[in-house]
This record gives sequence, structure tokens and C-alpha cells, in this order.
Amino acid sequence: MHFTEAYVASDATYQQALICENSVPGYPDGEKTMAPSTIHRWITSLSRLRNTTRKAMSMILQNNPRTAVCRDLAQWIVPSRKYRAEVRRVCLHNCFQLLAVEALFKTLFGFSIFTKLATSCAFT
Repeated sequence: MHFTEAYVASDATYQQALICENSVPGYPDGEKTMAPSTIHRWITSLSRLRNTTRKAMSMILQNNPRTAVCRDLAQWIVPSRKYRAEVRRVCLHNCFQLLAVEALFKTLFGFSIFTKLATSCAFT
């Protein structure tokens, strides 16, 4: 979640989003490090959890109907340099929404939407 947010919510590139304490995370043996394409795949996977995002948003709105989260999410625009195709723009937008909803959900309810809510939504 941290690496995907580092890419989606900032101007970072995939390589820059991987930097953690001045190095790239790797395996314990130290020979291999995480590839930037890993973040691309994680963003794609998280963007598919639309039903989970909707259910979490519904719970947030039931808890606090006056929240500005809907307006805040509607105003966010994916920077044009982060995508070439409309499909990828939508993917990045959906991932950003999930990350934002997850953060607010944790704040309001004290726990993550993963795994109980995501499991009940069949990870869709």
C-alpha cells in the first residue's frame, strides 16, 4: 500500500516510489531487489477492488454523512504524464480512490478495510 500510494498520490516515478531509506527493498539474501514493474502490477490489482471501495465508502457516509470525501475524490485528477491510455488513467484513478477511502476508513473505524471487508466483497 505504501509503495502504490507513493506513486499514485505524488509526482514520483515507479523507480522513485521504490526508494525506502535511501535504498530499494529486496530479498533477505540481498541479491535481488523489487522491480519498479511490481508497483505497476499492484496498482492494477488494487484498482480492480471497485466493489470494496464502494462498500467502504458507503460505510463512511453512513458514519458521517457530512464528510467531504466525495468532493475531494471527485476533484483529484491523474497527472497526464502518468498514463498513455485511458484504461491506465482509470486504473490509477480507481487505485487512488481505494487508497484514500482506506485511509479515511482506518481513521473513522480504527481498522483497515483489508481483509474482512475486502473478503466479504470477494476482493472485487
